[in-house]
Amino acid sequence: MTPETHFAENDGVSIAYQVFGDGPGDLVFIHGIFSNLDILWEEPRVARFLLGLGRLARVILIDRRGTGLSDRVTPPTFEVNIDDIRAVMDAASSSKACLVGYSEGACICALFAATHPEQVRSLITIGGYAKWAKSEDFPYGTELKEIEQWFETVEQQWGTPLSIEFTSPTLVNDEQYRHWLSKFFRSSASKSDALALFGTSLGMDLRAVLPVISVPTLVLQSSRDLTTPVESGRDFARRIPGSELVEIDSDDHSPWASCSGAILHEIERFLGEASGTQVI
Repeated sequence: MTPETHFAENDGVSIAYQVFGDGPGDLVFIHGIFSNLDILWEEPRVARFLLGLGRLARVILIDRRGTGLSDRVTPPTFEVNIDDIRAVMDAASSSKACLVGYSEGACICALFAATHPEQVRSLITIGGYAKWAKSEDFPYGTELKEIEQWFETVEQQWGTPLSIEFTSPTLVNDEQYRHWLSKFFRSSASKSDALALFGTSLGMDLRAVLPVISVPTLVLQSSRDLTTPVESGRDFARRIPGSELVEIDSDDHSPWASCSGAILHEIERFLGEASGTQVI
């Protein structure tokens, strides 16, 4: 069931990607801060979600540099991540695509849409945010004290099902999923690399970038998300001109948990499979 893995070269760094699906048009999917293309397919919920995307488009799935099967070069800048997407699209013969990003991947996709609009037909974000840390001029982020505690937890408990109670609370008692999530983290990055990636993420601020986005945009946000609070998702959507915000009735941040059906439905509707519009 696992698609063949390919590698795109970008300035001496190998970026792993897979191509699957038979729907019309191209769709680039960017995972959150961690990824491993092989391990993703081992969890049935994730596999069903990805195959659902594959019914809507030809999907290009990427391990960002520093994670998974890509070269472990950390911590990469967001600008380098953007150039890696371009390199993968070139390698996969995709001149223009819909970009779909989950969690931090949503932020990467938004930055790509703002800087390379000629290669983006549309943008879909799931649990995206403009800024992680709360500040005087940004009330929607996470308190710095809580972020510091999170770094300590990563330091002490890396390789366990970290954050499951925040990202997938409806699966917190599912032992099979907990086992998979632990393996997924261990296979995605080392502890030191994980801390470096989180450090880079902490410095991200898209507030000046989001108003530049000019492509059709769908912002999907779980209504009771504990990772990206609903007010943060609403703020994210308000900053993108003409974007459509859809709040999903769910507790989960992970798009393959309880909200997967609703998310796939909204993606299909937005892409125009039923109406024949051309946003993909």
